[in-house]
Parts: sequence; structure tokens; C-alpha cells
Amino acid sequence: MNRSQIKTQRDAIIYFFESLDADMIGTLLDDENVYCDVDKETFVKKLNEVFRTFSCAGNTRLVGFPGVSKSARSKRYNYSENESFAHGYSFVGNNSSHFLDLLFVEKGGRVYSIEDSRDLYVDWPDHDEINRLVVNEQEMMLREYCEEDE
Repeated sequence: MNRSQIKTQRDAIIYFFESLDADMIGTLLDDENVYCDVDKETFVKKLNEVFRTFSCAGNTRLVGFPGVSKSARSKRYNYSENESFAHGYSFVGNNSSHFLDLLFVEKGGRVYSIEDSRDLYVDWPDHDEINRLVVNEQEMMLREYCEEDE
């Protein structure tokens, strides 16, 4: 995605995911909401760790692929009276096969939650579980991929 394609808050968040810019993502998110089961400040810190892991694997940016999640079809996201919608994205490194699958849950045109997704279907053949990164499990990943930096 390039800047001229940004039309919504979600578009801007996706743009900054692709740019590996957790701090800018943090400026776009609401303080009172929970992201990947943690408060915004903790989420941004964990996201910086995820992005560092991508960088340690040789990536300079991510490529976002829209996906479909089975859990996004569940009742908890499809309450039409609440206008709540979930959009899945798989972010893949530009120089490695590492990826991060997320659901962006929107309500009233704003992203009010971001969740790790383990059931995202993306039309991308190289989705090997060994390369999956998850926001809430990054301490282990950092040790594995970034030992030479410490």
C-alpha cells in the first residue's frame, strides 16, 4: 500500500505495519482499547519486538495480504447491530518467509481491537508455521533470531 491509497484509519495502520513503524501505529490506536489482549502501550512495545524480529531476519518492510479468518465469521464479530467487522491480514517479510497474521476489528469505522490470528486463510503458498510470529510470544522469537545483536 502506498500513502495515496490511505482512506481509512485501518488503511493507515496497515501502511505503518508494512513500514515496520510500531510508534506510528500507536499514535493511530485509541488509548482505552485492548490490542492482542494487552493495553495499547504494552501492545506497541511487543509490536516493536515483532518488528525487530522481522528486521533481524533481513526484512526492511512487510507486504500485507488480505485474508479470511474462520473466527471472524463467528458471532462475536458479526453483530450487525453493533456494526462490528473483522478484517484479516497476513504481513509477510520482504526478504524472508516470516509472517504475522492479525485480525483488525472495527466498530463505527475505527479499529478498536487487533488480535493475533491462527486460522487466517491467505492465498500465499509459503505459509509455513515455523515462520509464524505472534505478538504475545515474542520474547522467545527475539532470542532465536537476534542473538548476535545482544
